[in-house]
Amino acid sequence: MKLLWRKLCWAWICLMRLGLKRDWVTGLKIVDGPKRRCGRGDGAWWIPQSHLKSGMQVISAGLGTEASFELSLMEKWGAKLWSIDPTPEAVVFGEGLALTHSDFRFFPWGLWDENGEHCFHAPVDPAHISHSLVALQGERPAFHARCLTWSSLLKVLGVEGVALLKMDVEGAEYRVLRDLLGKEGLPGVICLEFDETHTPQDAGWRQRIRESVTGLLAAGYELQGVCGKGNYSFAIPEGR
Repeated sequence: MKLLWRKLCWAWICLMRLGLKRDWVTGLKIVDGPKRRCGRGDGAWWIPQSHLKSGMQVISAGLGTEASFELSLMEKWGAKLWSIDPTPEAVVFGEGLALTHSDFRFFPWGLWDENGEHCFHAPVDPAHISHSLVALQGERPAFHARCLTWSSLLKVLGVEGVALLKMDVEGAEYRVLRDLLGKEGLPGVICLEFDETHTPQDAGWRQRIRESVTGLLAAGYELQGVCGKGNYSFAIPEGR
């Protein structure tokens, strides 16, 4: 009965997004304008057409083992892509992609609000591969890996003018966003997964997401769309 109720709630949320162009979780209106859905399934995000440009520079934090989003940007728009993820399975996957795609570079690092070696925690379900800096599901410590802040990452990579940041960082998004939005070199588009839409920690999960979104709005971003339960896309309007 509980599972059925949750499914009905999410069906209603999806109808609101399609019909009213409003997201119930954040309370934000989804702005109009032509968009492209990039990627497949859980690896898809909406991108405003005006931000999809040939040769765009993209950073993907949290690659996992599903790269339909990254591949679509490289194949359709010739994107130059840097990806980071310290998860063991992701390292094997990412290094393999780097061997077969000249515009894809991979590094076994994490994105965080502090530089240094930090502990990642294993998923509760051994069938899953995603590890979390914040022990999103109360997981056990698994390994330590190098982590960089947004500004440090740009400096180490030697990248300027990033058009898009994709961030799927298993609950670390709140702290990463707070750090990132206070720095220079903001990307025009931020695609991120709010993991608490899938694994809420307590009754305050929606408020935490809304507080995080407030920072994005203050920095000039607008909600462009939501794929599935938690893949949110924000963009700064062109010319602003």
